[in-house]
Order: sequence, then C-alpha cells, then structure tokens
Amino acid sequence: MRIRTPDQAVQASPKKLTLSRLALTIFALSLFCVHSARADAWSAGALTTYNQADYGNVGSTSQMILFNNYDNLYASNGDIFEVGIASPGYFMEFSNDVALGGFLPAEGYAGALTGNLANPSSSPSGIFGGEVVALKLNIDLSAAGFLPGTSGLDFGNLILTGLTGSQSGLNNATASQILALDNMALGGANTGYSIADLLAVTANLNDSFVPSIDEHGSETQSPSQFAQNNLIAPAGSTAPMPEPPTLLLAVVGIFATAIFRKRRALVSAEPQ
Repeated sequence: MRIRTPDQAVQASPKKLTLSRLALTIFALSLFCVHSARADAWSAGALTTYNQADYGNVGSTSQMILFNNYDNLYASNGDIFEVGIASPGYFMEFSNDVALGGFLPAEGYAGALTGNLANPSSSPSGIFGGEVVALKLNIDLSAAGFLPGTSGLDFGNLILTGLTGSQSGLNNATASQILALDNMALGGANTGYSIADLLAVTANLNDSFVPSIDEHGSETQSPSQFAQNNLIAPAGSTAPMPEPPTLLLAVVGIFATAIFRKRRALVSAEPQ
C-alpha cells in the first residue's frame, strides 16, 4: 500500500474544493427549480375565463362569446340558464342571452335568494349571484370548447389547493364542485361554508385566466396569482407545463453528471 505524501494531500484539496462548489451549485439550482415549478405552474394562454363584469360588458369579446354560443349550450334545456336550487330552495332562470347579459354585472350585498326569479335584472343575492352565473358560464363554455386555451383542459376539472382558514375544507374540490356548493348556498341551503367564503373562492376562480387588453388592442392572457398558487390540473393530465422549470432541471442534471464523472476520475487517479 502506498502512502500519500503531504504534497499529494495538498494537491488533492483544490479538486475536492471544486466538487464541493459543484455540489453547492446543484443544491441552489434544485431549490430554485422547485420554486420556479410552482410559480410557473400555468403558462400564459393555458386557459381562459371571464368575470361577471366581462360578460356584462356590452360589445366585449366575452359577451360576444356568450351571445354567439348561448343557444348551442342551452338548447337541450329549452334555452333556460338556471342557477340556485329548485326544491327545497330558490333559483333564478334566464330564457335568453340578452336577459342573462343584462343581469351582469350584479351589484349589492352578497346573500341568498328569497324567491324564484325569471329574467331578473337584479336579485337579493347581490354580487354573489353574479359570480355564480359567471362561474357557470366559464365552466359550460370551457367544456364546450368555446373558450380558448392551449392546455386542452376543461376549466371545471381544475382542482383547488393551498386554501387556508375557513376555506381549507374546499381543498381538493374541483371548480365544478364549487359551483354545486354555490348553487346550494344561492338557493338558501346550508353548505357548511359562509357565503362570504364561497364568494371569495368563486370570484378568484372567475378571475384566474382573464385576458387583458395590450397597447395594440389585442387580448393577452396571464394567469392570476390565485391560479398559480391554488389551482392544479387533475391527476393524469397531459397539459403542457411551461419550459423554464424543465430547463433548470436539465441544467441540474448536467451539473450532477459532471460531478459524478469528476468524482470517478479522481477516484481512478488516486494513488493506491
């Protein structure tokens, strides 16, 4: 067995220092990748939603989407659009796109319905009723393929996560399941959640993928912070994820490979 001289031991130190620096670089990049993957969970244009003000904005793209597709969506239901619950409870229904568009945006204190309404221009449910209507439109239009999106996902299938406090029980619910709870609360049923909590979640869902108008008058879409933090695709989804995190993970892999090769080379070169 050969014994290393002090000179040989000193010569090995810079190599070990290089390995340590590479290892620290990998660790830092790994942490950055984890953060980036969560922050960039939805890329621009993945889905589209509109809020109740958008659907009620005369001549807007969103209202034109509603008007152009209302009959296709609700023909099987006699052209009736309904929210709330029929029995026991209350509901409001709209018989055409103009009446529905005229109801939005709804204003007033959020509450439950106190009676059945046909083609109302306002309701006792206030802003809550308008958000429920907008959520149903977003889910129905998305499922029918009338709202653009590169992900190929139905908005109603997205899953809530990361909610805290009195809203934490809504984690793992889909957007469609939130709509079901909304309809119960709107109709006067006890859901176990306050209307204030349901209103907050519903409004955030509607605002998740709302386009904005750029300086050229074109719509551009960036997911909201709520979408990034609190919405995930269903399990097994093949929705495309954004490239930056993938690129960073690839860089980490390259650094890891370099370390292992360097380590192997050093071991092979060590005097025995």
